[in-house]
Amino acid sequence: MPLWLIVMGKTLGLMAVAYGFGVLVDLGERLRRGEQRWFPRAPLVVGAAAGATGLVMLHLGHAPLQLLWLATLGAWLLRGRLFALGPALMAGLMLGYVFWLGPRAAYYPWEVVYFATARALLGVAPDGLRALGLTMPKAVAWLLGRRRLGWYLLAAGYCALFELDSELVLGVYGFAKGEALLESEALRERLRTWGLRSGS
Repeated sequence: MPLWLIVMGKTLGLMAVAYGFGVLVDLGERLRRGEQRWFPRAPLVVGAAAGATGLVMLHLGHAPLQLLWLATLGAWLLRGRLFALGPALMAGLMLGYVFWLGPRAAYYPWEVVYFATARALLGVAPDGLRALGLTMPKAVAWLLGRRRLGWYLLAAGYCALFELDSELVLGVYGFAKGEALLESEALRERLRTWGLRSGS
């Protein structure tokens, strides 16, 4: 089999797995916040499924993608998104895998700085402003209201500063599209036949 076909298949597979990971992460967050309800152990099951899918995504990806998710999980921890059992299980599985791979951050110091800064600006800092009762600039509030755009800008910034990286771009694109799937009211209505319902 030609090498280019193997590389293309791996990259497209990474995007598909990242899409599924995005769906599960968003569903887990909705369950954690009480916006959706499912069966009794749903948050834990979804967290385990997200962790397993995240492991596959990290295995298919390369060091920059793994470092992006290391920074993202750190930001989510600071924002309080990982304190429930399901998200904590997901994060534990993914962090365990990243640390098992070894200290890759030592070989990519500027990439680590970039990802940590980007995740702080797109999540942790705005939460801090809200906690202090400060008003965010309108441009920042507009950007934060568009999660997918924030992910796309993060990937574009990486490509501009470091290298044109198809794995990182398609991994981020797949995750962002999957994370936005349940924003569709029509889809949530269809999922009610599976027992998934509004938490209100």
